[in-house]
Amino acid sequence: MVSIGGEDQHVCEIVPTYISNEANHGSGLPHREATVHMSEAVFATPGVPQNAGGTPAQTNVAPGYPLWLFLNRKTTTGRVTWYTGTPWFCNGFGLLIACDEWPGQHSQQGWPTGGRTPHLSLINGAHNRRSGADIGSFFSESKCDVAAGEAWVAIPADPVSFVTSLLPDDVLIPKLQRSHFICPNYIG
Repeated sequence: MVSIGGEDQHVCEIVPTYISNEANHGSGLPHREATVHMSEAVFATPGVPQNAGGTPAQTNVAPGYPLWLFLNRKTTTGRVTWYTGTPWFCNGFGLLIACDEWPGQHSQQGWPTGGRTPHLSLINGAHNRRSGADIGSFFSESKCDVAAGEAWVAIPADPVSFVTSLLPDDVLIPKLQRSHFICPNYIG
């Protein structure tokens, strides 16, 4: 709780909050591997390989960094490729596997402006793209209207669900297990 003008408010009532879960907020298509990676990037134990989806550890092994829950929006265009070269070599394999970074290019805390190398992981390529689209929807004027430089909170929900982990990648996930947007002007 935060006290503003003598009135107690929850941080989610003040700062736009993105809760990543099993699937996209709107489409219901899965992006659980991106959520698992976000959780690992924020809460991982130092020195332990952290690749979502059981992929081999071949990326940098960074410790978890809880301050990556608190971000500032950065507007970018184009694809980020800084992690494909030395010393990271985090290369995807076309559309099947992608290198995911947290925090990503959508935040000032992402590379190269964040001052700390983001956590990298090879994840399902479709999950990577869907997660990026979900965050983009969260930023949109029709949802939370987060402008460049504004603060936002990113919370990884526990996406480990035996039932949904067995579903094919094109099956829609029920609304309760989708990402949620909590903002001063929008809750969904």
